[in-house]
Amino acid sequence: MKAREPCQVRKEAAISGYFYVPRGYLSVQPARQIKGDNKQRVVIKQDFILVLLPPFFCLFLLQCSLSYIVSKLASQKKIKCYNPINSRNILKKLKDEDVVFMMNLQGSWVAMPTPFTKDDKIDFAGFKVLIDRQIKYGTSQLFILGSAGEVTLLTLEEKKQIVKEVIKMTKGRIPVFFSAAALTTEASVEFAKYCENEGADGVVFTIPPYVLIPQSAAFTHLDTCMSAVSIPCGIYNNPSRLGVQVEPATIKRLSDKHANFVVDKEACGGVDQLVQVQRFCQGKVKIMCCDAPGYSIVIPTLAVGGSGTANIGGNIIPEEAAKYSRPWDSYQKVEECRAEYFKYFPLLEAFYEYSNPIVIKAALKILGLPGGHLRKPYQEITVEEYNQLEKLMDKMGVLAKYSVK
Repeated sequence: MKAREPCQVRKEAAISGYFYVPRGYLSVQPARQIKGDNKQRVVIKQDFILVLLPPFFCLFLLQCSLSYIVSKLASQKKIKCYNPINSRNILKKLKDEDVVFMMNLQGSWVAMPTPFTKDDKIDFAGFKVLIDRQIKYGTSQLFILGSAGEVTLLTLEEKKQIVKEVIKMTKGRIPVFFSAAALTTEASVEFAKYCENEGADGVVFTIPPYVLIPQSAAFTHLDTCMSAVSIPCGIYNNPSRLGVQVEPATIKRLSDKHANFVVDKEACGGVDQLVQVQRFCQGKVKIMCCDAPGYSIVIPTLAVGGSGTANIGGNIIPEEAAKYSRPWDSYQKVEECRAEYFKYFPLLEAFYEYSNPIVIKAALKILGLPGGHLRKPYQEITVEEYNQLEKLMDKMGVLAKYSVK
């Protein structure tokens, strides 16, 4: 049978549902962006032979093919990656030093609030509305159960329920990391394992609050947590809330030991922290910073080679946050980042006037989006503050663009 062009084959395969078996050697080209699609794909270019197979068998062959390609290339050290498809079986075949987890963590990583119903239950219908909105406006990945999610005010059962339901809403649509922060190492490990078993894309660990441990204990805690799971992991470095800063040398030790340590979520005011982490880890651990104006580390993070922002601004202005969070791989993106970030800086100042998610939930209410009340001891903003926030959002065009009232 006459071989056809890959683009023709791919088009016909999408319509017919049949599988096309490749002929010849694979030529794996760099990931590229397909027009009209915001996802990055690895392009495999070659001739094809048409073979008609049952659809269920096609899926089996596809999974086997992907597993073989990844394991083969990784063993030859031509590529090193984390493959969500059958990843555990692949990792068992490879030596630890041959594997580096590489998720395309970049751009806007939005830390989402936990919406509540009037009777103080988790509003899962509201969760879906907020998640769908993030996907619509170009958010790259989501962070659930962080400080913006009122995580310390949720019961363990509520947190587990959120993990289970959010994974159902997002699987195959957008990567989601869950916080596995807890008061003890054992509790962090247990919850991280639960997230992994439920199918989470990744988990984020923190130093337990209040204990004020030294760097040696911080390493032991995070080392134990990362060793307990095989999915991608990150740390949330937030000394203002936790009392301890994970230093660059500690981050490097963790990076050297754990292939699944992929992201450092930074919320600190020191640019030297960003520089040293980037120097030590050489991009293996992606730096994603908070968008708090008090720290103002968005521009410095991207300038030193960071991958984006772990932000709360994207809850209200998702498209704009996505634009000021892109890695700087062209001067045009540098200029656009500065323009968007400087333009919306006053709005970010308003969002961070109080501890998260106090103002964010008020802003969601102004837009007519689900968010619900704050759990105590959080306190709602005053009527005067609410009106001022609404005027600012109106002045900046946020209401005209995003309001669903």
